[in-house]
Amino acid sequence: MSRRALGVAIAAVLIAGCGPDDAVHVGREMEPGTSLDVDAARDSEAEAAPDDGALQSFGDMRELGYLDFGEGAQDARNGVVMFDAARSSPGYDLCTSIPFATAILRSREGVERHRWRGPGDTRWTRAELLPGGDLLVIGVAGGGGPGAGSPFLARLAWDGTQHWRRPIAAHHDVELAPDGHIVVLTEQTRRDGGALAPHGVRDHLITRLTAEGQFVDELSLFDALRARPDLVALKPIVKQRESRAPANLIHANSVEWVRPTVAAAGEPFGTERVLVSCRALDAIVLIDWNRREPVWAWGPGEVLRQHEATIGDDGRILLFDNGNDERGHSRLVELDPRTGAITWEFTTPEPERFYSPGRGTAQRLPNGNVLVANSNSGEAFEVTRGGRLVWQFFNPDRNEATGRRATLRIKRYPPGLVERLLGDDS
Repeated sequence: MSRRALGVAIAAVLIAGCGPDDAVHVGREMEPGTSLDVDAARDSEAEAAPDDGALQSFGDMRELGYLDFGEGAQDARNGVVMFDAARSSPGYDLCTSIPFATAILRSREGVERHRWRGPGDTRWTRAELLPGGDLLVIGVAGGGGPGAGSPFLARLAWDGTQHWRRPIAAHHDVELAPDGHIVVLTEQTRRDGGALAPHGVRDHLITRLTAEGQFVDELSLFDALRARPDLVALKPIVKQRESRAPANLIHANSVEWVRPTVAAAGEPFGTERVLVSCRALDAIVLIDWNRREPVWAWGPGEVLRQHEATIGDDGRILLFDNGNDERGHSRLVELDPRTGAITWEFTTPEPERFYSPGRGTAQRLPNGNVLVANSNSGEAFEVTRGGRLVWQFFNPDRNEATGRRATLRIKRYPPGLVERLLGDDS
């Protein structure tokens, strides 16, 4: 099997071979300080950039590993193909079908309960359901007129009507912060990259907006990271340095404002701090918003090309460690930032069957399980802390010409929240 074939999921043979008390695989608690044999190989060069010096927006998905449809052989399975109701964490799943510019809310049984669609958009790369039923969407505009191919951030009502739409360079991640602001990753071209980026840099920013989509403030990750090279160092990317294109030295791909309950636990957390995943640096970084600089970083030599760093109520950080083609598989990693110790990890018995070179999501659920989007395979699954597979879903949206599944992201929401919204809709 080629590494890019991926196997699209935790294979059916894994399900067939599991008895009621069997673990599917390696999901284990570890004592603080326990070391792991982690492949520290690094994918040090990004995909060669065009030599015309123009900024390539995230709308054209030129970044390494970002596909619209899964690679490799595709089987006939669609929807929910495995569901252990007793062990699966309750809730409803919001699945963003990226190239179809669609977000669908489904029960764990796979029954569609609500749908949002951007008929004029090329893709939706992220959708986030808000407590009142609105939907935040990062997307790329379609059509042939002005703005076609450009990124945007939009807020939609439960019935799909548009509250507002901002043509900003939004990418990868958006969330509602504890103070009610909207926090989103954006980018801009800068020409002051110095020796690291003589032809300019694609700076990534954390941008804050009001609930109505009005600009509040922003923080430059390029400036913040340059302020503390002792924590995590920016490094030149050879192919982009040799081209005339602005260098993508950071490639931020997730952002999360630290919640007050976590901030109260003390260092490295604290008030007005935000966690960012920087794929190009193989690092996750905590930034103090007021000081405009990092206060903690972790990852180089431990993870490769990671996504989706999130903080649990216990202060542990969960992330999707994508890996690269040399390593050939992805894994989930949870760590305690107070000690730097990896406390839990997961991959599959045949590691190459779980591999998403780009994207990928991991969400810790209330019962301790983890919901995963193996994005490049168009698959999602839920595993227990012991590594038991308890739920599995294959995106039924496919490319009509090739049969390949649409890439996806997924997030599970509490049953009470969704049922209240569904009641309002009935």
